[in-house]
Amino acid sequence: MVAFLGAGVPSNIHTFGGYQMSISMPKLKVIPQTPHGSADTAVLITEIPLPATEQHACPCQCTALGQSAVVDFGSNHPEPDLPGLVRVRDRGLPWWWLYESRCSSCGTHWLVAQEERFNDVYLLRRLSEHEARAIESERVWPDDFDRYEDLLQIGAKVGHRANFLDPQEQTLQAIVADMLHDRPHITASEISDLVNVSEQEGAWLLQTAKVKLGDQHRAAGI
Repeated sequence: MVAFLGAGVPSNIHTFGGYQMSISMPKLKVIPQTPHGSADTAVLITEIPLPATEQHACPCQCTALGQSAVVDFGSNHPEPDLPGLVRVRDRGLPWWWLYESRCSSCGTHWLVAQEERFNDVYLLRRLSEHEARAIESERVWPDDFDRYEDLLQIGAKVGHRANFLDPQEQTLQAIVADMLHDRPHITASEISDLVNVSEQEGAWLLQTAKVKLGDQHRAAGI
């Protein structure tokens, strides 16, 4: 989803943490909203041109991304979606969507969730030096994006709600299976809200996931 703001310039980055970002492509500027924002605060960016004196102040997009952001797939086509960010370390299974990136320009480390099943977005959270060292030396990762449910909730807060034509699509079944694994008592109503289907369809997805998860447990002797 692309939000059109200001004079009709498409905006591809949304903040969900404690900063409000302003963008006038290709110049970027950040306006602090709160000193310590909450992931529960979802703010769409607005368009404010940068003064000429600041046009060369941002060698990369890290300042504009603030502390956390959501970026659409293909938003910078034909350029990379996250220019300058180099993928340096994967979290590994079962968190196949999660990795650490480092800015090749300023050296900032980012926790990145590549949510490609439902909304086709990147979720980013700036890492402190301590957190980056913990990932690299101890394999200790922040848990911000550990649950797929959290990825969908953050996406929804900035206006991303995909709509599958077939509610029995295998991708939706895989999403629900992951969410059930993480939270065994998740309800059909919660499922329907998270994946944008009717409650009846959510109930079918939940029951299907329970059967498959039960089969997997029996096969593994659990």
